[in-house]
Amino acid sequence: MTFGDYWAQYFEQKKLMVRETTLGAYYIMWDRHLKYVFADVDMDSVKNSTLQNFVNQALATGKKMKTVQGEIMLLKNMMKLYAISLDKRFSPPIVTYPAPCKSNTPAARDKYSDIEIKRLVEFCRESQEHWHKSIALVCVTGLRIGEVCGLRFSDFDFLHHMVHVQRTVSRVYYGHKESVLAVGDPKTLSSDRTVPIPQWLSLYYKKYKDLFKMKDESYICCSQHSPFIEPRVLREKFIKLCKSLGIKYRSFHSIRHSYASRLLQAGVDIRTAAELLGHSDVAMTLNIYSHSDDSAKMKAAKKVFV
Repeated sequence: MTFGDYWAQYFEQKKLMVRETTLGAYYIMWDRHLKYVFADVDMDSVKNSTLQNFVNQALATGKKMKTVQGEIMLLKNMMKLYAISLDKRFSPPIVTYPAPCKSNTPAARDKYSDIEIKRLVEFCRESQEHWHKSIALVCVTGLRIGEVCGLRFSDFDFLHHMVHVQRTVSRVYYGHKESVLAVGDPKTLSSDRTVPIPQWLSLYYKKYKDLFKMKDESYICCSQHSPFIEPRVLREKFIKLCKSLGIKYRSFHSIRHSYASRLLQAGVDIRTAAELLGHSDVAMTLNIYSHSDDSAKMKAAKKVFV
């Protein structure tokens, strides 16, 4: 059976195995890239060289290593499930990847400066626009955009000024401009977490809930014109907010990078930082956010100056 013939069956099987966002990623990988190369390839005829040649050619055209590795993983998984369906033993093809060159090594994550974050929070705190409080919330908690869009009033502990992150919202694309809005569990088990928030922000949401008689299941990320703001809309609003404040827009996720960096620079232990960020492994926190900036390096160096 060819990859093309098996794809529909494979896609239906994976619906029961993975998150909808992951399923959407698989669909895009196949529909935009892999089907043009492997649709007519018989899965039983695949050798080590078949996939290795694909890897070499893809990297030679400038495709990112991570993208190619994801595509190979998808192809191998298709072959594995096909073998299982026939009760056959499966030996995955062996593929090697070149060692990453210096330009491919992870660089320090782009982030907003402490001054920019402070300006955002102060502006959003004083603003009469309700959705601005969602931006302030992200600045002081490091929540992912899907997590803040998924928060409901029932997730707040107004007595102890805490918020429970237990769902995420995302738009899943299936190609050809088709997409669905998905509300599901957080990214990982560790992403289901409780995070402290400033007292003023907790009191604001309680007052807003009481004043407008909001139901517990109502989403906090809303505006005057909409009871719900999805991630792509909140991102567009944030871009305009940055422009109006004269702040260079990096990305929405860069707010999270800034929060993580401030935690580490403030001396918060790595285990606590990982839990606040919702990481399953402290190594992830270190690998992604442990890049020191110049000011941190200077402070460290001054401690041993003689």
